[in-house]
Amino acid sequence: MAKVFIFGDFIPTGFGRILRAAGTHLAQRGHEVMGACIQYDGLLPLGLPFWVSSLQGKDHGRAVTDLVATIKPDVVLVGQDFPYLEMVRFATGIDWSVTAFVGLTPIDGTPVDRRWLTAARSFDALMTISEFGVQALKDAGVRASLCPPGVDMAEFHRLPDDQRAALRDRLMLPREAFVVGMMAMNQGRKDFPGLIEGWWRALKDIPDAFLYLDCDKASPAGWDIPAQLVEALGVDPARIRYREDAVRAGMMGLNERYNLLDLHGVIAHREGYGLPHTEAAATGCPTMANDYCSGREVTGGGAHGLLIKAAPARMGTWGGARDFNADLDDLAAQIRWAYEHPAELRAMSERASQWAKTRPWNAASEAIERAILDALAKRAAPPNVPQPTAPDVVNAGVMIAAGRGQQ
Repeated sequence: MAKVFIFGDFIPTGFGRILRAAGTHLAQRGHEVMGACIQYDGLLPLGLPFWVSSLQGKDHGRAVTDLVATIKPDVVLVGQDFPYLEMVRFATGIDWSVTAFVGLTPIDGTPVDRRWLTAARSFDALMTISEFGVQALKDAGVRASLCPPGVDMAEFHRLPDDQRAALRDRLMLPREAFVVGMMAMNQGRKDFPGLIEGWWRALKDIPDAFLYLDCDKASPAGWDIPAQLVEALGVDPARIRYREDAVRAGMMGLNERYNLLDLHGVIAHREGYGLPHTEAAATGCPTMANDYCSGREVTGGGAHGLLIKAAPARMGTWGGARDFNADLDDLAAQIRWAYEHPAELRAMSERASQWAKTRPWNAASEAIERAILDALAKRAAPPNVPQPTAPDVVNAGVMIAAGRGQQ
């Protein structure tokens, strides 16, 4: 059994869900687990079977150094964007001669930053959350194992039709409306302009077609959606609902808000994986994604979701990877197809639900445990003896950034 220190998020963000599942699995397996959460204020318990330190408002590097010095773990697992991996590995006072380092990070575009690739070679193990990321690192000469994100089918599931209709009543949506939605942070990496324009092109002439955006209406990291996008594009604001509208109507649970939808999509310039795709599928709602990064994985190549053509690339700011817009003609055409083919959409909905059932969280948790144990076994191997490695375990690169949300 190992003593494991986990740094990242344990609140319900994407990585929070991954690390909550992994930490719980490790603790239940008998490992000694401790965590530190970037966004946790410490006011209320997190309901986890291990201790978690609050890092909100603290110097992360100093706090992690002090915690590791006190706890003396066998391994540090960092689950976050690559700059956090770099910070813990290179900008703390941790003695890596006696502590193993395992990184878990998304790769959401190519080319992969050369500094990341260099940094990764000092890690004991690296994991990424999409098959796209594993292949992108392999193509750059770095091997990584896959941590397949999952979904809790008890949390995300399709509600009975009468309950779904009642939810629409509360949000003042017609029961027979066709509702397209996007669950995502209002930030520059998410293509809210493309989604809104594509939806409006597709369904402007359909009075009972609505758009639901589960995000902040305005964000310093993204857009003032009503003023900058809706008004500028000439969209009827009465046909858009926002998360604040749903919360005001008492829909605090994300599962309820997914159940408002007929079609979901996270249209993004890059995407490391996109948990909302899997969560939507679990509720029987087909999803849309750009044909780039993990898009093919989360739509089954178009089998249980809509795969949108990517427009010509441009150079992005995140690690120098390419960014892509959605092809708006194709996006609009596919949304219109979904509206005009309800029987085919219902069949896709069933395929989406069946696919989600193949994504249990225990697969991700077990993959993380294997990576940790392999890293420790490699460390323990006698000198000059071939060291065992799990097929697919590896590493990726480096860059200090102010924060992903500011892209």
